[in-house]
Amino acid sequence: ALLIAMLPNVFAADTAGLDNFQKKNSYASGRFTDVADGAWYEENVKSAYELGLMVGTSSSTFDPNGKLTISQAVTIAARLHSIYNGNGDNFKQGKPWYQVYMDYAVSNHLISEGEYPDPDVLATRAQYAVILNAAFPDEALTAINEISTIPDVTEDADYADAVMRLYNAGILNGTDSKGTFAPDKDITRAEVAAMVTRMADPSLRMEFSIEGQPQTYTVTFDLNYANAAQATTVEVKAGEKIEKPTNPTR
Repeated sequence: ALLIAMLPNVFAADTAGLDNFQKKNSYASGRFTDVADGAWYEENVKSAYELGLMVGTSSSTFDPNGKLTISQAVTIAARLHSIYNGNGDNFKQGKPWYQVYMDYAVSNHLISEGEYPDPDVLATRAQYAVILNAAFPDEALTAINEISTIPDVTEDADYADAVMRLYNAGILNGTDSKGTFAPDKDITRAEVAAMVTRMADPSLRMEFSIEGQPQTYTVTFDLNYANAAQATTVEVKAGEKIEKPTNPTR
């Protein structure tokens, strides 16, 4: 069960960046007997294995429906951060096995000291999104989508910013056509494989739109027809009220 956390060491790179993620393992068809050909996560499992970001739960199984713990989530985030930044941390495991990863995550501001008092509990999708989001800087998660609302993520949720960032970067796309996130559900190893490979390989990131997502329009008010400099341009979403400009000349 802990094999997901036992990731290979990396060598220091000259600079930080996504180019530091290189294939380390060879993945042959049938490598894992429980990863069916054509399964939605097949290519993600393959990439995660090749990049050395995840391994199986045994020599022949991956356990795609298995659940992830907080300690395993932090471990993956720590490895992503370490490889991206090319710092070559070797993460020598001790007791408990995950302490070195938790310490690294705290030192590098991926999590806060004492934020997760029981690292052995299962991670929710919201918790994993927050932990994963902290692994990369903005330049590594460039927005490729225009998602402004998610059906079951309120603006004041403590995980809202992280989830929105991952949606717009193409790391997450929700569980249905409406973009439902299901923040309180446990996260599976198959879902984790999809997310980590999209983090490491931008070519796997998803461009999408959410059904019913408000569209943004540009509206220009010409406050003085004789002076184009007086024109005011605003962006509004469909259905949003536009306030009347104050003191128009005409």
